[in-house]
Amino acid sequence: MTNADSDKRFKTVEHRGERLKLKETNPPHEVPAASKTFDSRWAIEKDGKQWIDRARFPELTRK
Repeated sequence: MTNADSDKRFKTVEHRGERLKLKETNPPHEVPAASKTFDSRWAIEKDGKQWIDRARFPELTRK
């Protein structure tokens, strides 16, 4: 349900930013932030979420 080929570019950029932020902290005196605070999960190109109309596609929305 997505046109993106891979998450590799997004993950590379986000992890690079996380490593830079962690290098800026002073480990003996500061507690590093959790890794989930660095990335924006809603900005991923390949999240694959979209709204599906139940009337048009009942076979996709059945349980």
